[in-house]
Amino acid sequence: MIKFLILFLFTSLVNKWLRLCRFEHSIIVFLAVAAGILILEKPLTYALLGLSPAFLTAAVFILNDYFDIETDKKNKRFDRPLVSGEISRKNALIAVFILYAISLLIGFYAGFYAFIFILLFAFLSVFYTPVFKKTPIIGNVFVALTMSAPFLFANLIFSLNVNFYISLLFWISFTVGFGREVIQTARDVKGDSKIKAKTLPMVIGVTNAIHLGVLFILAAILMSLIPFNKIFYLPLILICDSLLLLSVYEVEFKRNFKKFRNYSLWAMLIGIIAFLLISF
Repeated sequence: MIKFLILFLFTSLVNKWLRLCRFEHSIIVFLAVAAGILILEKPLTYALLGLSPAFLTAAVFILNDYFDIETDKKNKRFDRPLVSGEISRKNALIAVFILYAISLLIGFYAGFYAFIFILLFAFLSVFYTPVFKKTPIIGNVFVALTMSAPFLFANLIFSLNVNFYISLLFWISFTVGFGREVIQTARDVKGDSKIKAKTLPMVIGVTNAIHLGVLFILAAILMSLIPFNKIFYLPLILICDSLLLLSVYEVEFKRNFKKFRNYSLWAMLIGIIAFLLISF
């Protein structure tokens, strides 16, 4: 009984932290670096350096929730551990410092260019919630870059010359990331308006923002079909694109932001796996 209770409490604690740092995004970031390594035909052991952007991603999500707690309260986001009180702001901030330190330490071993790249992102990420997020387009662009940057990080470990497929995957990820983020900000308009933020949906309207986001996602789907001659890539990317189309349908015609988020997140994960298979 005592062992079961200890296991339950440990599992519950881990679950809270995983939800706070959105660990699924860190997994996608890590796999993106691994995909880049395979495309560059380098030993897969280098993929361990992908832990640098993965830990940074976790830190940024926690820091975002730390700064954004009042907005999340107004948006009734009780699924967020800081809003529900499951994790204190003090402990969250300590975790941010630890994750930043681990990220930069691992990044130091990735080579000069990759380290400068991750250091720059770490520096800019501090300004995301207080500055970038409240500025139309800039905040959306920054988030989209965090989704596509892992491919460039992998490339910079070895060279400044960007591989064709790395470049292609960068733009696919950026385009779908930008579209997804614009739609996500459309969901939070009420809370953002209360803190006097000025996001893109507040400038052009929620409906127009959703239309714009959808257009970017559709453009990403078209770009994803370029490496169609890769036999292992095509089946998975078709599943990925189908989920993206389903997410677009849910938000465009039903305004179901929750299903949009879930379908698009699964699509991104499957898309990353498809990218991993490009090298075969």
